[in-house]
Amino acid sequence: MATLKDIAALAKVNVSTVSKALRGSSDINTETASHIRELAIQLGYELPPPISPANGEKYEKTIGVIFPELASQYYNSILYAFDRRMQEQGYRIVVSLTEFDCNQEMTAIKAFLRDGVSGIFLLTESTSHIHEIRRIFRKTQTPLMLVCTDNDIDFCDCIGINHTMGAAIAVNHLIKLGHRKIAYIGELHTEIRMNSFISTMKEHDLSLPDNYIVNLPERFEACGYKGMKRLLSEPDVPTAVFAAYDNIAYGAIRAIREANLRIPEDISVISIDANTTSEYLFPALTSINMPTRDIGELASVLLRKRLEGQHTASYQSVRLCPTLKLFESTCPPAEAEPVPAQ
Repeated sequence: MATLKDIAALAKVNVSTVSKALRGSSDINTETASHIRELAIQLGYELPPPISPANGEKYEKTIGVIFPELASQYYNSILYAFDRRMQEQGYRIVVSLTEFDCNQEMTAIKAFLRDGVSGIFLLTESTSHIHEIRRIFRKTQTPLMLVCTDNDIDFCDCIGINHTMGAAIAVNHLIKLGHRKIAYIGELHTEIRMNSFISTMKEHDLSLPDNYIVNLPERFEACGYKGMKRLLSEPDVPTAVFAAYDNIAYGAIRAIREANLRIPEDISVISIDANTTSEYLFPALTSINMPTRDIGELASVLLRKRLEGQHTASYQSVRLCPTLKLFESTCPPAEAEPVPAQ
């Protein structure tokens, strides 16, 4: 976990300056404060609430941001793009991290509304509590910018994250190459991508042994490494692996290399997120590009228009589509079978 000292060292300022900048103190010039906040976001530091106004007035031009986490580049990239655009227009953000907990999201929403923020930007991976969020925001004038997996949002502006399409693109790419023995490695928060993997395999009438679905409590590289080790211990090793996101793929790649197997000749690897690091691996990782920067920038545009009265009464619902970013980690299996007719 990053500390104020870590941020101060990178920004080449003292800890006191970092603390003031993160809390929105007027003692720090705008350019320095913006730079410090960007470094904090990149390091995954949880941004503190701004200094409370002495007279109890609302936090003018302050946006409450509610995210599951900032440890992965996926969420980090969305927040970075959003924060940069909002700061250009004179807004500042306050971040609350919820660890994928719907109850914590509801607590954060209520706290931000109580504090009087100008608007709220919520990214959630669950739709189980959407009805409760709808009930709250139909009773308040504070605008909400929502990013979620649901298409049917009628109470705020919304950007849809198409995890299902991203996973389907990845699996279809492997199938077109001739792979039939395809395994999945994921963790507890990637259920949507796992379900899409399973349904895509079924659509092609491909067998999917239970041991080809590895869902672990570990996260990031540890998840990929442990999951791939398990798959390599099976009597019938898969010819391709779909990792739920890039960091999982990194761990899987290490396990494959430790087994003296080649990528992609022996095992193809594909994942989702298309982190900038992925194209510098050897071989470069084929991955599905989730338009994170576009999500963050569009969210800032939609929310600013709502805040500044430029929107019509109707809410906008936008769904951004992922795309395949083809590199070197996938190829046909040694004995490719013909692709079945659809």
